[in-house]
Amino acid sequence: MAIRRLGKEYKPAKRRLDRLPRERAAIVRQAGAEFDFIPPKPPTAQEQVAVLQPLESAGAPVAAGGVEIIIDNDDADRIFGQGQWMVVAWEGNSYGPSLLHDSDANKGANVIGFVPELPAAGEYDVYMFYPAADFAATNVPVEVIHAGGTTTVTVDQRSTGGQWAYLGRFTFNQGSDGGVVIRTDETDGMVFADAVKFQAVANAPAQEAPTAAD
Repeated sequence: MAIRRLGKEYKPAKRRLDRLPRERAAIVRQAGAEFDFIPPKPPTAQEQVAVLQPLESAGAPVAAGGVEIIIDNDDADRIFGQGQWMVVAWEGNSYGPSLLHDSDANKGANVIGFVPELPAAGEYDVYMFYPAADFAATNVPVEVIHAGGTTTVTVDQRSTGGQWAYLGRFTFNQGSDGGVVIRTDETDGMVFADAVKFQAVANAPAQEAPTAAD
C-alpha cells in the first residue's frame, strides 16, 4: 500500500518541488543523508510520502540546544575505518536499523570514525549512542578531533548504554575537518559503534564529560 501511495503522490509532489527550487535542494540533502538521518524507528507511509513534498522550513533540524547533526553507522558517506566490524540488526537497542561491533577481537586493528559536515563554526556538545550490554567494554578510547586538536576520553560502554552518552563540549570549524574516532586498543570487552551526535551550543550549560585519558 505504501508503494502504491508513493507512486500516486510522486507526480504532483514533483511538480510542486520544481516550482520551489530552494525547498527542493533542502529535501535532496535530506534524502541524501547529508544532515538529516534515519530516526530510531521505521518511518510510516505518511512520512515516506512527505519526503517528496515541499517543506515549510529548510535546513538542519533545530533542537533545544540549536542545530543537531546525527551520524548513524548506516550513513556510509560519513563513516570511515579499518579492520573488521560486524553489522548487526538489533531492533530496539540500536539507533537506526543496525549497529557495528568489533566482535571483541583484533584489538587495536579495528578503528572507526564519524565525520560530520558542520554548517557553521562554533561550540558543539558531542554525544555517542550504543546499546546496553553487560559484555561491552568499560575502557573504550574515543578521540574527538576538533579545532583545538584531539581530545581522547575513555568511555564505559557497559554502564552507559542505551542512551546518548556525553563526550564533552568542543569548538569545531565549519565543514568536515573534525569528527569522532572510536578505537579498540586494549579494551576489555566488545566495542560498539552506532551513532554520534553534534549539537550546537545555544547558551546551554556544559554537562559533565568522561575523564580525559592520560
